[in-house]
Amino acid sequence: MKLEMKRGNKKIGKDTLIFNMCPASRCPSRLKGLCQLENPKHCYALRSELQYPNTWKYRSRQERAWNNLSATQIAMQLYHKIENARHKTKYVMFNESGDFNNISDYFKLEDIAVEFPKITFYGYTARKDLMENIAKHYEIISDTPPDNLIINGSGFMLSNEFRAVDELSGEHAVCKGDCRKCNLCKKNRGIIIEEKVRK
Repeated sequence: MKLEMKRGNKKIGKDTLIFNMCPASRCPSRLKGLCQLENPKHCYALRSELQYPNTWKYRSRQERAWNNLSATQIAMQLYHKIENARHKTKYVMFNESGDFNNISDYFKLEDIAVEFPKITFYGYTARKDLMENIAKHYEIISDTPPDNLIINGSGFMLSNEFRAVDELSGEHAVCKGDCRKCNLCKKNRGIIIEEKVRK
């Protein structure tokens, strides 16, 4: 079984590998009412699945692989993907669609990221409930997540806070909508990043 990954897209550069834990249609945050978007049709990830059935199939295959492979197996696949690529890999973006289903998903991702200290793993989560439990875990063991794992909170602060807004406030950083020209979400800055909802 293979966890399929793609290298970049129209918004994300060739220096980035992308994989998902589940499709947007089964996003745990949306199903739990944690998503910032009141109307799920405003979610670009869900729109692409509704418009292109093969996108949903692709992400569903990723979900099956993610759930069935160990962190070590995924790390080995990622290693071969990086070593055999024409482009240098600087980033791995997780969950272009979907979100963490449970705490085990988080720790599996962390175990993978630890194996690649020179590569930044970044993504977003609306699972405030899970992140609060993970923060308590680190308080108990007096430790911190790996420096190369950047998780932007969707509507709350983690490495950064990502806000979907109807109108830009003018008080915070603004998502440019093109990760090839911006690295706001790729560093632990503790800032609020706004993006205007595309309806």
